[in-house]
Amino acid sequence: MSTPEPAKPLTTDNLYQKIGVLSVSNEFLSNEVERLRTWITGHVQELRAEVDKIEASANADGKTISAELKAVVDHIRAKL
Repeated sequence: MSTPEPAKPLTTDNLYQKIGVLSVSNEFLSNEVERLRTWITGHVQELRAEVDKIEASANADGKTISAELKAVVDHIRAKL
């Protein structure tokens, strides 16, 4: 049976390198989160506009929107 290898000591150079890698990773992830937030916000706005179009189309010509369609539109708006 072999003995386990001893843990390698961390030098200040190794720590600085690890901190640098973490900083770069953190910046990358922060940028990705912001990019995804912007993308999601844009799509939510597009969906809201489409829901408004559906409701306007259903209300066209002075017709009142049916209770079922109104419930669906309200449900989608609540989810957005």
